[in-house]
Amino acid sequence: MPARESTRDWWLGLARGTTDVRAVRGRVDHLLSQIERAGVTRFLGRDEHEAVAAVRLLRRLGVSHGVSFDARSEPPTITIVPDLTRHFIPPDSINRVVEEHARLNEKKFALSGCDERHLFVLFDCSSQEGWNAFMEQGKPPELPPRLPEAITTVWAAWPSGRTLPIGSSPVVWRVRRGGRWEVLL
Repeated sequence: MPARESTRDWWLGLARGTTDVRAVRGRVDHLLSQIERAGVTRFLGRDEHEAVAAVRLLRRLGVSHGVSFDARSEPPTITIVPDLTRHFIPPDSINRVVEEHARLNEKKFALSGCDERHLFVLFDCSSQEGWNAFMEQGKPPELPPRLPEAITTVWAAWPSGRTLPIGSSPVVWRVRRGGRWEVLL
């Protein structure tokens, strides 16, 4: 939705069970402008920026978190997304995603005839495992994924960086079969 009062683009996540989206939409722009005036550009943790009244009001309306970035167009945009609750995602969950992609592509790689066979797995905001690994954990799992013989190297990437705004630096990790994850970017 276009912003009238807030000056930044915002992505807001609704808390589980939030059903009155109309109430959120009706008040969000004004409250976000107050949050901006308080110098806050994001609120993620449950207690983060609770001293700011507008953050408390948004939470009461059912907004669990919000992240802003410089507006890419005029007027700025406010995006409200449904509950993306991840429950508990173990830190090594990214390995399971990589292992599944490796399994699905194993035959193709085995037929390549190449000595080096690299699998690239791109994660984004829609991936709960990616969010957990790249945003919350901030580091790769301690143990590497189990890779089939057909795959020598896996690259895992998160295109939006650790701070989420579009345009921030990407995050890239690499693991070679039998080795440990390496942080490249």
